[in-house]
Amino acid sequence: SPPALPPPPPFTEVAQGKPASSSSVGWGGLPSRGVDGNTATSWGQKSCTHTRREHDPWWMVDLQQPFSILSVELWNRKDCCSQRINGAEIRVSPTPNIADAVTCANVGTSLGAGDNGNFPCEAAGQYVFVVIPGDRQILTLCEVKVYAIPAPPAPPLPPAAPSPPPPPPFTEVAQGKPTAASSIAHRGDPARGVDGNTDTN
Repeated sequence: SPPALPPPPPFTEVAQGKPASSSSVGWGGLPSRGVDGNTATSWGQKSCTHTRREHDPWWMVDLQQPFSILSVELWNRKDCCSQRINGAEIRVSPTPNIADAVTCANVGTSLGAGDNGNFPCEAAGQYVFVVIPGDRQILTLCEVKVYAIPAPPAPPLPPAAPSPPPPPPFTEVAQGKPTAASSIAHRGDPARGVDGNTDTN
């Protein structure tokens, strides 16, 4: 029989309690609600985020260090407007700039009212976005969980170039040596140039 596959690496949920932000905030739906650990899906329970109606609304969590992300789990609102999440995209970025983010999963129409779904999202980065593309859209999320393992460490820096050897010892070798000049005027003896006296008057 073929050898058994190695066990998968351990992974953990890395988003809860991390800093979150959104393109806007509507009706008090703070972005931090998306990572508060509460999966309640009714608005009155004050655990769902909410943007204003706008173009391409987004929500983002800063994982505070790079991770190799495996999947992202979303909870949809139950008591109203559950269709708003249709077409949402999950994107991962190395920076907080959404223009740098790469789409790793699409929600489509898979989440009904109050549903949660775990979406495979194999990407590396520190910032996870959920975006609703389009005009006059509203994004509401009742919880977001990000499952990941720490990103591999950056490769070590190349060794520094060796320091150049120190210069050889040197000494001043002109003082007191014989001198000559093409001519002498006003008793300006050429020997004065190597008499050791640096007086300039």
